[in-house]
Amino acid sequence: MNVVYSSDNNYARHVGISITSLYEKNRNAKEIQVFLIDDGISKENRKKLDNIAKKYNRTINYVSFEAHKKHLLLNNKNEMPISAYARLFVAELLPVDVERVLYLDCDTVICDNLESLWNTDLLGNTIGSVEDVMSCILQDEVGISETFPYFCSGVILIDLNKWRQTNAQQRMLDYLKDRKIIA
Repeated sequence: MNVVYSSDNNYARHVGISITSLYEKNRNAKEIQVFLIDDGISKENRKKLDNIAKKYNRTINYVSFEAHKKHLLLNNKNEMPISAYARLFVAELLPVDVERVLYLDCDTVICDNLESLWNTDLLGNTIGSVEDVMSCILQDEVGISETFPYFCSGVILIDLNKWRQTNAQQRMLDYLKDRKIIA
């Protein structure tokens, strides 16, 4: 199972809790490969995260986000931290032999084994997620029709091969630029 998180130093504690819950609830998983897209996590906090992984005989693969920030000049009205957009670059940031990942927001707490979620057949779709609630005002702000479903972006099962084939990263960046969310 390949799991991806993204965090800056401000959320290092949160991602530590999430990773602990991941390891704790999936103790019997043969392999859990955690990729942490790192947007400036301090050496001290990385050491703490590594100690969590060692407790479960696992490791964390840190992936620098620094070179990709140039694509994300956020407009002043945007309140999201830049690390929240790192998931857009997942196919580019991870090794090409990683074909499938489960993206989890850094503040997600895992309450059960993830095996059945990991093994979900995506039926040819690029991602698997669940529909989420979004206010009409926010939908209008980001240009999503009220009839168009909004999905939870905090837990996403991603077919990275399909992501790459469909140029999902660039399509999402173009969407954000069109809506003036990024410059």
